[in-house]
Amino acid sequence: MLFNKKEVYTFDDVKFTRDGKFTAKDEIMENIVMMERLIVPKDDTLSLEKIKNYVSKLPHKQHNEEEFRKRTASEIVKSGYSIGCTDDALVFITLARQCGIPARYVETFKEDWIEHGI
Repeated sequence: MLFNKKEVYTFDDVKFTRDGKFTAKDEIMENIVMMERLIVPKDDTLSLEKIKNYVSKLPHKQHNEEEFRKRTASEIVKSGYSIGCTDDALVFITLARQCGIPARYVETFKEDWIEHGI
């Protein structure tokens, strides 16, 4: 198969900044950015570090099927807790995008064939 440059996305691509069903920017997320001073002008690395620190402070609760993969980033923040890495990722991505930093959700699974290179 030949490499097709048209299929390669860059960080400038709008797909990395576009709102999704679970990562829509709203007033709640905007308020977090302002209150936590997540935007550091001309320093995306420091902004990302602040976002990571914010997300890591969300208390974790036991996963349950009623909430798993059904809550938006805003709903997660409003609830005051996370039920795992998917919730953490959604909040992180939404806050990064709110700060103007391109971010995209990528999901992996824990499978033996992945871990052992089978």
